[in-house]
Amino acid sequence: MNFDGTWNEAEKISGAGVVIRDDTGNFVAGFCKNFRDIFSPIQVETLALRDGVVWAATRGFHKIVVEGDSLQIVGALTDASPNLSTIGQIMDDVKHWLPTITEEVCTHIRRQANTVAHRLARFSLSVANQCDWFDSPPLFVAALLLNDLLYVIRFF
Repeated sequence: MNFDGTWNEAEKISGAGVVIRDDTGNFVAGFCKNFRDIFSPIQVETLALRDGVVWAATRGFHKIVVEGDSLQIVGALTDASPNLSTIGQIMDDVKHWLPTITEEVCTHIRRQANTVAHRLARFSLSVANQCDWFDSPPLFVAALLLNDLLYVIRFF
């Protein structure tokens, strides 16, 4: 499961994008949603992770790898000390839900390998409600899915 967030500071609106792929990189499911009154990029990245984990868990996904391009978020997940920052309570939610879908900790990936989740997050800024896709991706990310696979194959 890849997650990403995007933030429009001027309008205080942000969006989350999540994509789940199988072990060969094929699209399984995805969603996007927006948030109002968000005050920082790190806050929306954390909300994207939390909502992605909850979304995956409530739909029966398990044994999935969770990946994001925010090193700060990945680091906060591995830190066992209390998080007293502005994302602390959201991170507590993530730590509660994460074991329901994976036995691993979230891993950091390069931004270039997270373009599908990013595009879904950007799309969420233009829609009023949460959008969900199962089995078939929205057309506007089909080419990006292929590009992500080629990037991973090329650099890893």
